[in-house]
Amino acid sequence: MHAFERCSNLTSLDIPDSVQTIGKAAFLKCAGLTSIKIPDGITAINDSTFERCTSLAEVIIPDSVQAIGSWAFSCCLALTSIDIPDTVKTIGDLAFLNSGLTSIDIPDSVTRIGSSAFSDCDALKSVVLPEGIKVIDEMTFSGCTSLAEIYIPASVTKILQSAFEGCTALKEVYFGGTPMQCAVIEVGNYNDALDNVTVYCALEYPFSDISNSGYRDYISLGQAVGIVNGYPDGTFRPNNTVTRAQYITMLYNMCDKPDVSGLTLDFKDKNSISGSYLNAVKWGVALGIINGYDDNT
Repeated sequence: MHAFERCSNLTSLDIPDSVQTIGKAAFLKCAGLTSIKIPDGITAINDSTFERCTSLAEVIIPDSVQAIGSWAFSCCLALTSIDIPDTVKTIGDLAFLNSGLTSIDIPDSVTRIGSSAFSDCDALKSVVLPEGIKVIDEMTFSGCTSLAEIYIPASVTKILQSAFEGCTALKEVYFGGTPMQCAVIEVGNYNDALDNVTVYCALEYPFSDISNSGYRDYISLGQAVGIVNGYPDGTFRPNNTVTRAQYITMLYNMCDKPDVSGLTLDFKDKNSISGSYLNAVKWGVALGIINGYDDNT
């Protein structure tokens, strides 16, 4: 930890591949450091590793890295771009706070972006968020006064408080799902910047065969809030008969999929129940919503 802290005259360093870890705050406040190649084999860029390295303009991150820690590149004012490999799974709180980034394309491997991760990056203009991320955390982009456009995947269900506070230049949001999915996203306080944006949705409806159905809006809403799902081929088949298993699954989904661990079924044909419906059937039987037939099927 703090191995080279405040070495203000250090401009570059050749770290051998034999190095397996770089401690927290190893280069904290190395104001003269301009470039760094992180050796292969390093699995994490630890907390505050390059914090306040104000001249750092180039960072090469190997494919071995899986996590970028809190404050890792905060206040790196000369860092205008960075290539994050698709092995990285998490970006910590305040990781790029007040850095010089102008754009960032976050790989789909990332499942969590911490609070204030890109706060006060006032040169940041464009962001692509990873597919699969569910929550945009508190203050993630607060104070990004130049942020003009952002891609938000359909997997996002919550935008927490102040995520886009002060993003006065934000004009365009590209959303990976349907208008109904976008409409049901839970948005926290102090995200007024989202009130005046133009939203472009990638899909009009979530399924390929409902555009002419009189129930398309209801189906779209059910899909957006996780009550119904389509078939693997992208269809919904709105005129199909609903089975008992499908119906109880819709009720189960609507009740936020309660825990069914410990529940069992005694039906003779329990092994024929699809895994897609099994938990819902256990739940329905336990509550007395559904029963089997007289022959215990």
